[in-house]
Amino acid sequence: MSAQSTKKTSVLSRYKWLMIATLLFLLAISALMGLSANYAGEVNKNRQRSMTANSLSPNTNAISRNLYRLDALAATQAPLSEQMAVINETTALNKMVNNALTALNEGGEFTTAAGAKVNVTLSPNPKVLKNLQAVLPEWQQVHGELSTFLTQSHDALQLSGSITPDSRKLQTLLKEMDKKFSLADNSIRQHTQQTLGKSQLISLIGIGVVLVYLSIFLWYFLRKLRIADETILIMQEETSHIMRTVREGLFLVDENLSISSQYSHELEKIIGQKELNSQNLNNVLRKLLPEEEVETTEEFIEQLFNDRVNEKLIADLNPLQKIKVNVDDFSGFYTTRYLDFHFSRVYQKDKIVRVLTSVNDVTDAVLLEERLDNEREQNDLQTEMIIAILNADKSLLDHFIQSTQNGINVMNLTLKNPGTQHSDLMSKINTLYREVHSIKGEASALKLHVFVDMASSFEEKLKELKGQSNISGNDFLPLTILLEELVKVTQAISQLMERIKALGASEDKGSHGEQRMTQYFTDFAASVAERNGKQVRHDRGKNPQGHVDMKFIQIGQSVELLVEDDGNGIDFEQIRQKVIDSNVYDRETAEKMDKRQLAAMLFHSGVSTARSINEDAGHGVGMDVIKNRVSELNGKIRMASNEGQFTRFVITVPL
Repeated sequence: MSAQSTKKTSVLSRYKWLMIATLLFLLAISALMGLSANYAGEVNKNRQRSMTANSLSPNTNAISRNLYRLDALAATQAPLSEQMAVINETTALNKMVNNALTALNEGGEFTTAAGAKVNVTLSPNPKVLKNLQAVLPEWQQVHGELSTFLTQSHDALQLSGSITPDSRKLQTLLKEMDKKFSLADNSIRQHTQQTLGKSQLISLIGIGVVLVYLSIFLWYFLRKLRIADETILIMQEETSHIMRTVREGLFLVDENLSISSQYSHELEKIIGQKELNSQNLNNVLRKLLPEEEVETTEEFIEQLFNDRVNEKLIADLNPLQKIKVNVDDFSGFYTTRYLDFHFSRVYQKDKIVRVLTSVNDVTDAVLLEERLDNEREQNDLQTEMIIAILNADKSLLDHFIQSTQNGINVMNLTLKNPGTQHSDLMSKINTLYREVHSIKGEASALKLHVFVDMASSFEEKLKELKGQSNISGNDFLPLTILLEELVKVTQAISQLMERIKALGASEDKGSHGEQRMTQYFTDFAASVAERNGKQVRHDRGKNPQGHVDMKFIQIGQSVELLVEDDGNGIDFEQIRQKVIDSNVYDRETAEKMDKRQLAAMLFHSGVSTARSINEDAGHGVGMDVIKNRVSELNGKIRMASNEGQFTRFVITVPL
């Protein structure tokens, strides 16, 4: 036997006596109601008979009065019309009495003097029937003689205009008939009273039965309810103990997202909200999450109530996993926590009726995981830096450390410069942009990725500041934290270099400076090409996709660096559009610029010809940094370009 059928059998056996008692009660009430209805019908029929019988004596009395009146009218030779009216009225009364008595003996419809129609049925009482049947033959004799008398009087008035009535015999018969009519009427009344008495007795018995049954019913089932209430109270206390003891937030939500009346006490502490019963879950979550995440959660729970959706398949879509929230700690302060929500369906007869929700404070676990990740990241960074230091040219690395420290000093002084005007603050941003971009470029060449990542974060923050319409000195405060981290990493690399030197590691003495520089630029060009999905040949490589020539030439008291590629040359129209897009000049001014002016814009801060932003390009500060460094060395930059053939840069710096 299945669990469901066993449960149904248990329920039926538990309420068997209740169902039997209710059935017996309904049967008793039905029987009493049937008897009461039967007697009520009989009372109504007796009322119809009484109404008909009540018309007999008054009508025979009226006939008797009319006969006396007719004698008087004839003796006084009253007008013919008056006598005729009395005869017609008496004839009608005679007919009415005859119809009433016929209806009482045979059943049928009877019309009263007032015009009301009464449906008369035969009485089931033998005494009533006997009295009515005893009256009928005598009345038929009176009815016949009275009809003959009235007909003769009517004809005589029409023929001779006078009558000599003799109604004494009829008067006598009518008096006798009146006594018998009264006897029949009384028997009908007595039967009616008897029927009413029985009906009242049945009603009293019914009321008594109901009261006794209800008393027993209430006593028995109130006792059962009391026992059930005690059981429920015990269960509620047990549930309350569980809810007070459990260390996670537990509650149920229905299809309307209403929170159940019972939930664990820990829930209020975990989410920092009180009196959650019957609240809407969305309203509770809005105090913790952005509206977009609340809507996503609502859609997720709706899917849980959809029985066509597999619960396990959508478990990974739960949007409330390890969410970061600010929670009221009920002391006037807010604390940051990480909460983890879990949802499970609750079924009732194969129907999803609730969703059980558990909430756990996983702050300690998340923070521990973050700390471990940070430690692993720091270890990875240190390992990466050690590998980069070991593989890098020591002179180039020393130059990078010195250059970075100089750049950090410039950035530190720039951040300390108060500056209040918008132009001063923008100049401040551009200076910081140049320095950090220069650090990033050298770090990228040496494969010091930790510097590249930190410099990129610095650039992103500067980009955000540059995009703001209103800038103040306070907006630069987050940059001091980033700069401090950059200082720490620089010091860490410097210390690592010292330790490596102390361990006896030395750089390769067999390689010449020119060879080191050649290898340095070769590796750097290959790294940049790989990141940008291109192939590059430096000097005499093979299978080229792009060709870059670099030459150092000493001319008198100056040194000249020549960099030339075999690319498509400079797209001046692209520069013009970039000038407009970067809001350096408006469209009208940009349209008037010639090629020389457009070429100069390559060295303007914020202008870049790159199609996308990445580690190597797109920030609009690369050429600006070169121009600035050359200017610091009192050098000059010359540029030449031929569309579809090459672009050449020549940098001349005095020795």
